[in-house]
Amino acid sequence: QPADDTLPAADLAHKLFEAADDLRLREAYALLDEGLALETKGDLAGAVTRFERLLAEHPEMPRRKLMAPAFQRYGRTFEESDPARATAYYEKSLYLAAEGPAAAAARGGLAYLEGKALAERGVEDTEPLRRALELVEDHAAARALLAASEERSEARAARRTRVAAGLFTAGVALLLAGAAALYLRRQRRRLA
Repeated sequence: QPADDTLPAADLAHKLFEAADDLRLREAYALLDEGLALETKGDLAGAVTRFERLLAEHPEMPRRKLMAPAFQRYGRTFEESDPARATAYYEKSLYLAAEGPAAAAARGGLAYLEGKALAERGVEDTEPLRRALELVEDHAAARALLAASEERSEARAARRTRVAAGLFTAGVALLLAGAAALYLRRQRRRLA
């Protein structure tokens, strides 16, 4: 297309750079479309592979937030088998899109992994699991871990209640025994 003689040089340069960017990004958009098609078919591994290649070549690519759901969903597949890998995919999803449904799901996954790690170390903290369920209501693993944690907490509370009741009963028995011993001692003194 011939140059427009009426355009100022700055506008002409801008149009030339836009055209060059379109050519440069044509392959990138083809890779993005290929990855999105694979994601739609359920091939998350294939989609993530395409997206990782695309991001390696074009880290600040426009429309990159479209890749976030694939990274989030792929991360969820590793929650039980490889939490570190799941964390990496969740974080990449958040890097690509800090807002929206995929971001909420990624934050929920990270909260679940935090709660799971605490539980594995014997720390009973249900806050990360509750946060996970606020963000991802259908997170079955978080729900099961929270239920198990609450059950253990209730069992501990019941055990503490039984121990406290036993200590109270023993204390009352000791007081009564002491009072009886004191009474008997006074009675012996009177008789003597």
